[in-house]
Amino acid sequence: MNEAGPVQVELKEWDSKDVSLCADQAAKLLGRESMPLDVFSLGQGRYRLKAKSIVGRFTVGPLDLCVYPKWPMESLLRMLSEVYELTRLIKDFVNFGTTRDVFELLVEIFHTQVESILRSGLLRTYVELREELTAVRGRLDVAGTALLLSRGRPNAVCDFEQYTNNGSENRLLVTALDAVAQHPIVSPVNRSRVRRVRTCFDGVEPAVFPDAFSLPFVPDRLNGRYFPALPLAELILRKLTLTHNVGGATAYGFMIDMNQLFERFVLVRLKNILTEKGFSVSGQVTTKFDLAGHAEIRPDILIQGNGQTIVADTKYKITENAKSADLYQMLAYCRILKLPLGFLITAGSGIGNVYQVEDGLTKIRVLPLDLSGSMQHVDAALEKLSKEITDQQ
Repeated sequence: MNEAGPVQVELKEWDSKDVSLCADQAAKLLGRESMPLDVFSLGQGRYRLKAKSIVGRFTVGPLDLCVYPKWPMESLLRMLSEVYELTRLIKDFVNFGTTRDVFELLVEIFHTQVESILRSGLLRTYVELREELTAVRGRLDVAGTALLLSRGRPNAVCDFEQYTNNGSENRLLVTALDAVAQHPIVSPVNRSRVRRVRTCFDGVEPAVFPDAFSLPFVPDRLNGRYFPALPLAELILRKLTLTHNVGGATAYGFMIDMNQLFERFVLVRLKNILTEKGFSVSGQVTTKFDLAGHAEIRPDILIQGNGQTIVADTKYKITENAKSADLYQMLAYCRILKLPLGFLITAGSGIGNVYQVEDGLTKIRVLPLDLSGSMQHVDAALEKLSKEITDQQ
């Protein structure tokens, strides 16, 4: 069978869809562990595509895949806003929240934020430079200049400050704009918009990836109008880097791992809620598993305060019950930390479940967090969950 054209597929996370593929198309998809979905052969040119818990856009070979969240887009945006410090964009998220493609949504909002910055004019700042000059400017590097002279170059090595728009804030924005403008999964409309605003950053140099994440800037009164465009630029860059060779076919993607996002979202929100009530909340605290320290435990959440220590783990699973492996893991946490009660926080509705361990010493409670409503609904569910955790001792 000859090679056919691209296959466009939309899926919800965890859902599946059956498609027809020619032999060449299937060869580029089957057995690729790095893909955000599983591919199963059904015979006679039919294949089942099953999405994982990863949301976004992905193209590889013949496949153009859009995976949208199981929950309302509003819930996904709520989680992104907390984890990536985009809470000032909640109003924008609501206005744009009708699309299924989270990547195009974020690009549109990023473009809007950059346009707003440009209307106020680019931020100019003093930047430290080191250059070879024919005349001394700023601070002379004596050793560097002597080395040049020994090589027959009669220049001076100087460190000086220059007032420019090539500061860290503008460089991060330009790095993200260039990444979006050059990425093949971006729609032609958004690519054109981004290229237009990019021309307004004359003299601003993009950073070499991944140096963009270490560009130095601190929020202050001068760069305040650059927020939340800056964390949004970083989010886009971090999730737009899935570009690699998959079995001879180049793959491009903007993918959000919902397991990681859910874990970080619950931690951030519980920290915000419980810190005001006198608790300290930490994530991924490492403790020795055995006396010799050959192994470790690292629970997702550890809460301390008011004479209490509370351990919790997040599992991005829609269930009121728990899998045996998750129960064994939580039991180990409770035993090592000498706690009678541990919490498994899952995604979903319902009242959860309580597991009384056979020895009568330990209880494990499953607490579902309902993500199916509005942003206000999710916030209310988190307040309720935090109260249940701290009151159940």
